Formats: sequence, C-alpha cells, structure tokens
Amino acid sequence: MTGYVHTSYGKRSLSTVEGEVMKYYQWYQVDGIFVDEMSNNVSTATYYHSLYQYIHHQGGTGVALVVGNPGAAASSDWQLKQQAADELLIFEGSASTYTSWSPPAWVSNYPASTFWNVVYNAPTLSSMQTACRHSKTVNAGSMYVTYGTLPNPYGFLPKASYWNSELTAC
Repeated sequence: MTGYVHTSYGKRSLSTVEGEVMKYYQWYQVDGIFVDEMSNNVSTATYYHSLYQYIHHQGGTGVALVVGNPGAAASSDWQLKQQAADELLIFEGSASTYTSWSPPAWVSNYPASTFWNVVYNAPTLSSMQTACRHSKTVNAGSMYVTYGTLPNPYGFLPKASYWNSELTAC
C-alpha cells in the first residue's frame, strides 16, 4: 500500500511533507509513498533527495518505494540518478494524446518497471485497450487507465467490467 503526499513542486515545507509521510507509516503501515507535484527542475534535487532518504528511513525495512509524479516527462533522468524517486510517472494525460506520445530518449536506459503512465478520458473498452497496448511500446511498466475526465478523472472507482478488462489488457 502506498501513501500520498504532494510537494507543490518543491515549494511545500520539507518538514510538513515529512510529517505527512510519518502519519502514513504510523496509521497505515505503508510500504511506499506517492510523491505528487514533484518538480522536474534539477535545482530541487537536494529537497527531493532529502525526502527520498526520509521515506526510506521511516519505512524501517529499506524497501520503501518512492514514486515521483512530476506530471510531465522530465528532460533528464536526474530524479532517478540523484535518488529522488525509485519510479517516475512520466505521462499523465488524455487517451487521445497518449496514443501519439513518445517518451524522452533517456527512458530507454531503464527497465519498464521504473515508469508509470496514467491515462484518462478513455471512455470505451477499445480506447482503454489501445492505451494499454501503447504502454508496452513506450517502456511503461505500470499503467492506469480511466474513463474519467477532467477536472478530476480519479474521483470514483471504475465499473467492474472496465476494471477487469484493464487488468487483463495492461
């Protein structure tokens, strides 16, 4: 189970974010943290490396997972090289955009298990399956597809038929 914190692209106080991380470990015994609104700017590397170390230390076992979500693919792999994240969400957008999207060239230097893609506004089983097929061509090891739309495509659980098909397709 993974907890959730947001960093406002490195602008939130590190102590505030660490406090939220601690609550997840105390209340839910999570095995990782999803760091949303992660900056793509290398100037924030110290902030995110400190957070990464804190998450791994608080996990106690050394196996805590840090998933970073900058919301857009970074132009370099600094988040991975400088230990800011173990895995990165490098695509988050609509199904119509995803089918023509290609990741930055540096993504091919890592195993697919390093990357997440999230696709929304895939209203039909066919559009969801197309997105899942595309994920295999862009080195995405983890994938989530929803028929939800903006402003909040994640505010509900998917219908069972859609979810079961997604589990098979992705």
